[in-house]
Amino acid sequence: MAAPTQRQVLVVDDDPTIRICLTVLLESVGYDVATAVDGVEALVLINERAPDIIISDLNMPRMSGLDLLSEIRRRFPRIVTIAMSGAYRNSADLPSEVIAHGFYPKGEPPTNLYGTLAQLLEGIRSPRA
Repeated sequence: MAAPTQRQVLVVDDDPTIRICLTVLLESVGYDVATAVDGVEALVLINERAPDIIISDLNMPRMSGLDLLSEIRRRFPRIVTIAMSGAYRNSADLPSEVIAHGFYPKGEPPTNLYGTLAQLLEGIRSPRA
């Protein structure tokens, strides 16, 4: 069980290496991390226990991150989202259909992701109990 002060993050990526790396990095700075292999699995997990934030790859099988982020915005508008991709280097390059609060280009230093998370979560006073 997560400590009451831990923010809960759901990492969604079809690449197991990315899921493992992000889990280790985020847990090392105090986040409680769950993972999903695609948008379909992510929606199942969100229905069971909604995280504070979702970091989702855009290119995945079964349900893309683009579709997942759109569905999250429609069904779970309070969840903060970060789009993640290796195909785009900055948020200005993202297709206009990408609906997310933030963007993290794969391969960037983890400190960039930590900063984005901190900035986006700043407005959330306390994690869910």
